[in-house]
Amino acid sequence: MTDNSPQAHVKIRIQKRVRSKIRTVRRAKYFRTYRHYKYLYNRARNRTLKRRYLRRAAYWFKRYRSVKTHVYKTTKVHDYGTTTINRVRIYLYKTRSRGLYRFLVYARDPSGNTQQNVAKGAFRIR
Repeated sequence: MTDNSPQAHVKIRIQKRVRSKIRTVRRAKYFRTYRHYKYLYNRARNRTLKRRYLRRAAYWFKRYRSVKTHVYKTTKVHDYGTTTINRVRIYLYKTRSRGLYRFLVYARDPSGNTQQNVAKGAFRIR
């Protein structure tokens, strides 16, 4: 008996969110530098210097906003192997480590195309 339903190779990746110390320090440094240039901008009387200080302040503020202090570290990768497409699979993840976790599901169809983020979500362990 052959099953003609489409097949896919499915993997699930579970990642834990952790606060990065180096990113937190870097973000604080960027904000400190931004405040310094804003201070210089407000003190300056020279138009050329004011423009320069404002430009530098904008640069550092953009750097400050772009740094995210949390990173996700992979804690588990589960390989379902080949399974039929559109089939609901249940996976239990046991941990005593509290925090915020996210999961990402990847699927590779028979032609070799990797379908990123077939499903994704998050859960919190308290």
